[in-house]
Formats: sequence, structure tokens, C-alpha cells
Amino acid sequence: MGNKELDSLIESYFKSADVLSQKNDLLSFDVLVEIIEEVMTDTYPTKDKVKEGRLPPDQWKELYRKLLMVGVDSDMVEAIKLLADSGMNKDDLEAMLSQQAMQDVRGMEQMNEEQSAGQKFVLSLPKYTPTEAWGDPKHMDREQVNNIFKVVRGGASISARIQYLNDFLDPAKAKRKTSPRVIINTMIIIESLKAAMNHFNESSAGFVFEAFMAALTGGHQEAGRVKGTLPIEDFVAFSQFGGQNVPVSLKLLGKSTGVKGSFTNLVDFLFVRGEPAIKYLVAYKTKEESGGVGALEIWEFDITRENLTTFLAGGSKKTRALLGDVSVDALNAAIQSGDMEQLAAIITQAPGYTKRGMLHKQTKPEPEEQEPLDESLTFYQREKILMTEGRGEDPSQWEVSFGMIKKLGDSINLQGHGNLDFTEQRFNAIAEIYAKTLQGRVTNLLDGVQNLTTNIGEYFSSRQRSAAITHGQEAVQDAEVVKKSLEEDISADPE
Repeated sequence: MGNKELDSLIESYFKSADVLSQKNDLLSFDVLVEIIEEVMTDTYPTKDKVKEGRLPPDQWKELYRKLLMVGVDSDMVEAIKLLADSGMNKDDLEAMLSQQAMQDVRGMEQMNEEQSAGQKFVLSLPKYTPTEAWGDPKHMDREQVNNIFKVVRGGASISARIQYLNDFLDPAKAKRKTSPRVIINTMIIIESLKAAMNHFNESSAGFVFEAFMAALTGGHQEAGRVKGTLPIEDFVAFSQFGGQNVPVSLKLLGKSTGVKGSFTNLVDFLFVRGEPAIKYLVAYKTKEESGGVGALEIWEFDITRENLTTFLAGGSKKTRALLGDVSVDALNAAIQSGDMEQLAAIITQAPGYTKRGMLHKQTKPEPEEQEPLDESLTFYQREKILMTEGRGEDPSQWEVSFGMIKKLGDSINLQGHGNLDFTEQRFNAIAEIYAKTLQGRVTNLLDGVQNLTTNIGEYFSSRQRSAAITHGQEAVQDAEVVKKSLEEDISADPE
């Protein structure tokens, strides 16, 4: 930290604290030296050692804390006090602080030199932190990332698109990838996925993951009612492709947590809305030793009109009880007949089909009102509660464990998509491979863009004009590097 920055910090602190007796007498570097010279051998001077207009013990403690916060370490502060004891003057203090600042700069330079090529490459990439806005194709944030996600191959197949990411994270396959555009954009995608898993709390991560998957599959998130029913799909895949829409219910869970949902909403989805199937995409989180999410084990299965009763029979005891005394054979016959009145007459007798179910309209002109939800919740939160997880001991909630899902197997079209491994070890390994592939003009371009952005930011934010001018001059040099790298890249591209 330089002299000017330290001086500015101290001045702003004492200006707000009003510790000086005169209105316009800001704490200058000279005054700082005088204050430190007052501090003799005691860490915090007693009141009898503090002269009028100088720092009392509590304010010295605050100053001490602020010095530490901005990078002046405890050893440095103690050294200042010791030198004050021996008669240090202003010149001594300035020299010491200048030396410390130079050491800090050299330390940063050494740190940069010690970084691997892969680490430098990752740091130079543009950063995109996913938000729920990614799930809305009309939102500006989604429009900005659409071009990035265009590199993903796999067509209208969720499985193939997840496999694309898996291949990209495979070191053996990474060595065969050569396109700078594909490598850079896919690295940005992987980094944004890591951010979704590790930069949000448990509940927010699920919503953001939905938005990420919507962007990955060219789809959109779903939150509003459809035909009077609450949607059980979290996003609709491929809705922007102009072809068949694929409704997906997404679950982000720990391996020991069961997959849950609303039986009432599931029935309404299949028979009131008339959808043939709902796809469940389950991502089981794998933790690293550091505590962060390092991989996702991804599975998918379908619940259809035809396998509904089979699915219920293969679930937990609570799930199997959703039908109560309703005959499975009679229910299957009603489903196969396509007669809605017959189906409604049977399914409304099931204890798991609650009063908010739309099939009650087939048997009663006016269904009973459902219990209102907490109005302090957002619309999306209220929808989410009714949509999938239920409330407390909701009689409509079904649940299946991972073991049950495996047992159901082919009857629910179970497919495994493997481990999407973005652990630090795996990520660093592929970063080194891609950095080597892109070494030269591409990495120079990325470094130049990163430095340009940093220096422009410092130019406008620096309070000291001299510092701002320095950053501005460096930004001009960075712009030249970017210009040269782009020209070389364009000229090297085939017609």
C-alpha cells in the first residue's frame, strides 16, 4: 500500500470520527507520524499518556484494525510503533511504507509468475455468473449468453448435450479439441456451472441450476399456471428450437435425499393438461474435501400415463399409500379408456389427490377452497411449494429413493448420464491442456482484454489523479495488444 493510499484512509477515518479539534484540520501524514510517536512502549496507551487532541486508546484500536484491513500486517504496525519509540521521523516512516509497497508489488509479480498456464488462462476468461434470468429467453442476460451456449452440440437431446460437457471435461478428448471459439465458450459454460453450484445457498442454487439447464437446452423456465393447473415442470427444454417441447422437472439433491413431488399436480399434468409424460432430471451432488460441489451424477426418468401406477407401487410406503383403497386395476382401466368422468370418479377417491386437484371439477361444480399460502412469499416461492415439494406432511407428496429409482429401471425409462466432473483436479487438468492448445495469440488476446478491463476500471475509480493517469496509460497499451492479437487472429483464419 502506498503513502497516498494510507494517507487517504487515515484522513477519511478521522474526518468521520471528528477526532481533531479544528473543523478543517484533516489528519495528514505529518499528524500520523506525530500520533505514532505518541505511542511509546504500550500497545494501547493509557489516558494519562494521551495528550489533548491525540488518539485515545479506543480510537487507536480502531485505527490499528483499519490498518490491518487494508493490508498493513500486524508485524508492520508493530514495527512502526517500535521505530516510533526510537525516535522515527516522517522520512523514516515514508521510506518504510514505500519499501513495504514495493515488496507487496514484487510479491504479486512473483505470485503471477508462479501461476501455471492453465490458471492464467482461466483467470483471463470472461466471467458469467448464472442467474434466474438465464431461464427467460427474452431477458437481456439470456440473450447475452445464447451465443456462448451455441457451441454446445447434441441437438434436441438432453442426454447428448450433457454428454458434450462430459467430453469437454475428459482430458483424453480435450487434447483433440482445437477450435479457440469452442474451447473458450465451453470453458465459460463450465465455469458458470461451477458458480451455480458453489456461489449460491442451497435453495437459490436449485433455481439458478434450472435457469442454467434452460439455457443449455435452448428452453425456458416455467412458473405460471397452465390450463388452471400448477406446473410440475421447472423448465421446458428446446422450446426455442421450433420443434417438440420437452417439459422437465429438475432435482438438485444429495445422494441420500429422496426425489419428491406432488401427486395431485402430477395427475393434473397427465390427465387435465393431457401431457403424455414428464421427464425428471435428477442431479446428485458430490462434494469435494473443501466442501464445495465438485461433480454432478445425473440421471433421468419418465413418468407417463401408462407407468403411473407402476411408479407409485415402486415408491416409499407413503407413496404407495397415496391411492388408499382405490383399485389399481380399476384405475388402469379408466386410464386406458380415456374417459375423464370415469377417471375423475376413481382418482378423486384417492387420499393423495387433494382438494386443489382440477379433476374435482368433473365430479363437483365448485371444489372446496384450498388453504392460502403465506402472502409474504414471492409468487415463484408459492408456486414452487404447491408445485413439487408440498408442505410439511402433505398427503399429496410422493417420494422415491435412489435405490427405488434403480429398481424401477426400464419401467420408467431410467437413463444415467454419468458424472459431470468439474472437481478442481479435473478442471485444472483440462485448463492446462486447453491453455497449451491456445498458447500464443489467443491467450495474449485474453490477457490483453482482462488487463484492459482492469485498467479502465482503475482509471475511473482511482481517487488519486496520478494513479488514474498511470492506469489510463496502461489501458492504452493493453488496447494495442488486443488490436494486434485480433488482427493476427483474423488474418490467420481461412477464408
